[in-house]
Amino acid sequence: MAGSIAAVLALGIAGGGGYLAGRSSVPDVVPATADPQQAQVAAVSNPAGDVENLDPQEAEQFAENSTPIAEEDVQFEENIDLTVEQIADRTEEMADAYEVGEPLSPEDLEFLRAYMVDESVDSGPTVTTANYSADSDEPNIELAASTTGKINRSKTAFGTSVSQVGSFSLKVGEPNPFANSWSTSFTAKKTSGTSLTKIKAQVNVQGYGAVTQWPFVGKVYETSQSSTSGANVQSWSFNRSGSFGGVILNLEIQTYAYFWNSKGSFQLP
Repeated sequence: MAGSIAAVLALGIAGGGGYLAGRSSVPDVVPATADPQQAQVAAVSNPAGDVENLDPQEAEQFAENSTPIAEEDVQFEENIDLTVEQIADRTEEMADAYEVGEPLSPEDLEFLRAYMVDESVDSGPTVTTANYSADSDEPNIELAASTTGKINRSKTAFGTSVSQVGSFSLKVGEPNPFANSWSTSFTAKKTSGTSLTKIKAQVNVQGYGAVTQWPFVGKVYETSQSSTSGANVQSWSFNRSGSFGGVILNLEIQTYAYFWNSKGSFQLP
């Protein structure tokens, strides 16, 4: 299932951090990294946090409900002993099942905590912390993470060799704790063989984080943007970016390139 958001795991992306339970602190945040030869998908994970629109008790419940759990500790049957392919399917089903602002079901919340918010600490810069001061019920929040990566893919089909080359960027909690942004820039083109008749470029971005209904974790952002070339174009450049507010647990980006020639159509990845 090419290009699914759960391909994060298949591509060896590392991210996340340990979580200290309770209202006094949240974990370090570690940016995700991707294989530079296959980086069509990337994720930044904040294992916990709080949000302006939640009162202190709700913010504490959000932090508790976003704590990472080990895969072997899952309880719902649909989340037990999942293969990489099953994780990809499950993640895609989640992306399709929710509207922005909608809270996750118990089953999907467990899946996110086990498979989409990593409890291990890998590498990269870390950023802390969100603490309640002794004389205030309001959290002082400082959460930030970012990642950049390269897109470099190629394929041959229907007598045409093509490539997709470019980059992507994800930023969470920058320049302030509730600011998030993404961008991508790439070129899809024929490198040899039968001429193309059309090229389409596309980017999908999804984010899960704090919402105002129990369990206070849900989809907070979603966008899909694309552009299509005119007839008989052999190279097509694509640049898109976006920004949104909110506290993010998991932000993912996928890029796609679609190609047509006189013999058929195919896509990268």
